[in-house]
Order: sequence, then C-alpha cells, then structure tokens
Amino acid sequence: FGNAYIRIGFAGEPTPRHILPSNSFFTKSVSSSSDDQDWDAKLLPLMEDIFTHHLLIRPKNHRVIVLEPIISPRLFRKSLTDILLTSLKVPSLLFINDPAFCPLHTIGSQIGMIVDIGAQETRIIASFQGFGIPNTFHSVPCGYSQMLETFMDLHNLQQVRQDFEITSLEQAQYLFETAKSHFPHEYSQISHMPEKKVFCKLLLFNPNKEEEEEEEKEKQIPIYFRDLLLAWKTCFDFDTDTITNGILSCYQVSPIDLRIPLIQNVLIIGGGSLMFPSDRYFTPMFLESLSANATTTTTTKSSSEKIIKKHFREKTTPFHKSLVNWIGASIMGATPHKLSNEKWIDEKDWNDDDDTQFSSSTRSDLLQSYLVIS
Repeated sequence: FGNAYIRIGFAGEPTPRHILPSNSFFTKSVSSSSDDQDWDAKLLPLMEDIFTHHLLIRPKNHRVIVLEPIISPRLFRKSLTDILLTSLKVPSLLFINDPAFCPLHTIGSQIGMIVDIGAQETRIIASFQGFGIPNTFHSVPCGYSQMLETFMDLHNLQQVRQDFEITSLEQAQYLFETAKSHFPHEYSQISHMPEKKVFCKLLLFNPNKEEEEEEEKEKQIPIYFRDLLLAWKTCFDFDTDTITNGILSCYQVSPIDLRIPLIQNVLIIGGGSLMFPSDRYFTPMFLESLSANATTTTTTKSSSEKIIKKHFREKTTPFHKSLVNWIGASIMGATPHKLSNEKWIDEKDWNDDDDTQFSSSTRSDLLQSYLVIS
C-alpha cells in the first residue's frame, strides 16, 4: 500500500500483476478517520475486488503479505486484519512495515541508508544487519507530487508564458516527463542548458463548446529547462524540510561507528526517484546542496557535511526502483512456510489477541541468506 498506488500480485514473481491508484479507494477523510466503519467500508470492497477480479483466486487458499508504511494508521491494520482473516478467511497474514527489511538485500549488503522517495513524502532510515534502526527514521514532506506542483507554479509564474497555464497535476506530469526525456544522461552536462526550452505537444479540449460538439486541438507548449532544474533543486533546498536535511539528520543520530559505512551504502528507491532523467543526477545535486550551504551551518553540521561529502556513495540496484520492496516481499512469500520463522497471524491468533498483528516479526536468517544470494 503506497500513497499513490496499490501493487498486487503473487509471490515468486518479479513484478506486480496489477497496479491500482490509491486515491480511487482512500479519500483524505477516510485516511484520517478514527472510525472502524469508515475503514471497513473502503477495505472490504477493495479486497474482494482484488481477489475476485484482479487476481482471480479464492482467498482461503493463499497466505497474504502486506507491505505498509512504517507510520500507517493503527485502525487501517486492525480493519484489514479483521477483513482478511475473518471475512475472507485467508489462512495467515504477515505485515511488513520495516522500510529497511527488503531493499538492501537487492544490493547484497547488510548495512546502509535507504532513501525511499514516494509520491507525497521521502522516508529515510539507516539499516544494520538488514533491519532498520528505529530512531534514525525520518519522513520529510518532499515527493514526486510536490516537485510537480513546484514545476507547475514556476511555469505559470512567468508572465511571458501566460499563453498556456498548467491547470492540473496530470498536465504537469505529462509536460514534465516529456521535457525530462530531452535532458542529458549526465548531470554535469546541463550547465549550459537552463535557458533552453523544448516544445511539448498537448491535446486540449475547448470547454466553451457543447459536449456533443467538443472541439479538440493540439498545442505546442514551451517548457524551459530552467523550470525543471529549479523543481528538482527544491527537493534539496537546505533551508526547508527536504531530502538533504533528512539524510543529514539520519546520519547524525546513527551510531557513531556505523556512520561512514552507512553513508557509503546509500540506496535510492521508490517511484518518486524516477523524477530524475537518470541515476546520475541524485548524488551531484545532493552534494551540491551541501556545498552551497556549508558556510551557513553550525560547527556540528559542518563537520557532518564534510564527512558525508567525502564518503557518500550511491548504490544502484539491478531492479526497477519502484519495485525494490515488492521484490523482497515476493521472495519472502515464495519461501516455504516451515523453513522461515516469520510471525504469521492466523484467525485463531487474531481472535485470541487483537494486538497480535502489531508484534509480527520478519527476522529470518534463511530468508536473509536467500535474498543476498539472489
């Protein structure tokens, strides 16, 4: 379950069978609700639809693994557990809310820092021996949607471009992705490009026409590279709660003897990380933001920044960045039940203790070895 999408599929497969938009099911009022019935009213039809229409399976024949945000609402877990075990009769259920459990295994490492860029926020956590260090977790309100909003505002702000105003995030995303494809592969090659522009074709509908006579026309929209650059750089602005400050804060609260190994194994994942034209953009933009603000920080921060700039290494995973967590859970689900020691919940556990689902464990030496080998 993510802020933008819900991915569903089968264990042992490298990609989801279906990807559903989250906002189709969870409105803002439901997500912040404190009423069980609000969650039940949304989750029960959703889970029935997933099993019967998307996966075409009988729930009682399949175990279920749920990947959820580390700070997901308690009532969400309670309602989902009750629906899956009591209403749909799945044999057993496992929650994974540790953002560090799956990603690092895809690069064969047991220590590192995970930067998970999502639609609405970026989650950062340090990991040791394949498990997250709780006090290092930081969530910053900086994701793909915020970057698109910044891009839209920058485009509409310029009076010279008022011949076309971007009115929705869908338009902004289409224009942004089209213009992004014209950027070079290396960040170092864009120094001479800010004043350049690219024309993007956009199909428009005339709202003044009657519905049966709806007129559509194609328009060439000028997109300046400078707007894309500024939108990216707002994700690293040192003066606000952004990715740069999140990484720095995570580093500073990590155990001293682990700090350098952590910063030498930084893994960038999540669908929001695809906002950049290539893997060669994040590191130079992050280090550039540290250098630009080195003179305005305290002595403690300045010392940390120097160490980070010297040792920072971004690791690349062979899997699609938006599916790294999915791969780990897929492998876990394919591991024979009797060979792993995860804490699965069944209907008996649930009826005996309503709080069982909050103590589920995913510590399995066999699984860790399997992930590293894979």
